[in-house]
Amino acid sequence: MKTIYTLVVTDRLNMSMQPELYYAFRTTAKKIYDNQINFRFSIFNPFMADDIEPVEWSKVQQDIAELLNYVTGYIVDIKRTTRRKSLFNAVLNHINKNPDYSLGRLYRKLEKIMDNFSYLIIESTGKTVIHPIFYNRDIKSVEVGFATNDDIKDTIYGMMLLDIALKQEKPVFGTCHGAQLGYLHAGGGLKRIFDNIQTPEEGAYYPRRNPHGGPREIWQIDRMLNTRDLNDFYKYSLVKYPLPAIFRRPEDKDTERYINRDFNHTLAMTTPVPKTIEVISYHPLSSFNKIKDKDVEDKVEDYPQVTKESIDKFKSSIKINTIVDIFKYKTLIAFQHHPHYTYDDVDNVAIFEYLLKDICKHLKIKPKRVNKGE
Repeated sequence: MKTIYTLVVTDRLNMSMQPELYYAFRTTAKKIYDNQINFRFSIFNPFMADDIEPVEWSKVQQDIAELLNYVTGYIVDIKRTTRRKSLFNAVLNHINKNPDYSLGRLYRKLEKIMDNFSYLIIESTGKTVIHPIFYNRDIKSVEVGFATNDDIKDTIYGMMLLDIALKQEKPVFGTCHGAQLGYLHAGGGLKRIFDNIQTPEEGAYYPRRNPHGGPREIWQIDRMLNTRDLNDFYKYSLVKYPLPAIFRRPEDKDTERYINRDFNHTLAMTTPVPKTIEVISYHPLSSFNKIKDKDVEDKVEDYPQVTKESIDKFKSSIKINTIVDIFKYKTLIAFQHHPHYTYDDVDNVAIFEYLLKDICKHLKIKPKRVNKGE
């Protein structure tokens, strides 16, 4: 059995990885390769370093947490003085020139950590955001209403770990927050989808017929842009879209296969779209997917909160045209949506079959495929 030592960057509010991710990777390994490969997951969250086990791993992350207390000032100073378009590239330049300062020491410690792992996962988050100082040229301060000093800290260690993994040519999986970090690293544009944080009572709704024969989609704005059940936020909806060609097996090339795309986000991966990435799929609300007004429904049975006014409010709130969903960048495969949350729905498992095959290719592992799927 081959063990894939995997570093999992979690939301800073969580000290364990998302169970849906654990289930998706472990189940796929068992289903496709009959446990010839095994994942060994280690949690990276310096905000909860004291609670992480074993003690030696906790101490490593405590050291990272201590260094993070000193980096914010440097990042703000770099932003105020740099002429570079990318703040992160300016940070890397600072590290090259000042290797013994806090940012340089932080980067080297993260390099040593990544040396011990073959795979990197950067999870989606709840309240954590990529701090706008990294993507908005006009932001040059720490406190920006919805963003805080802690967001600068976890943005910088997320970007550094990603940068290190890419340089080491190690495969990376990013979802939502992880995808946005990768898109930013590649030089892509990030924009907040809407400025005001609205409550569900003041929500904006956009119901439309699914273009691929799935159930009606009801897009909504509350804290985030999401596709979840209007009466139960924790219940996922079926947002049915064709399985992208890259994830299809050769024997299924002429078969109709679909994935469920669960969205819940406040940032959009938008223009400029980096030339260094391969766009696999655009967001369902992107201008690249033509939305016809005749497919939008003014009233929806069982959901009285959906009105013409709420639809108009949605349209006026969503002003971004190009929105990327899935992309490849070097050794990173990234998703704005969360394919692991609804792993058993439709053909989502095909995504993780592809990911395991990609991991094995990068790590030069050659397990015998024992189940080609149904």
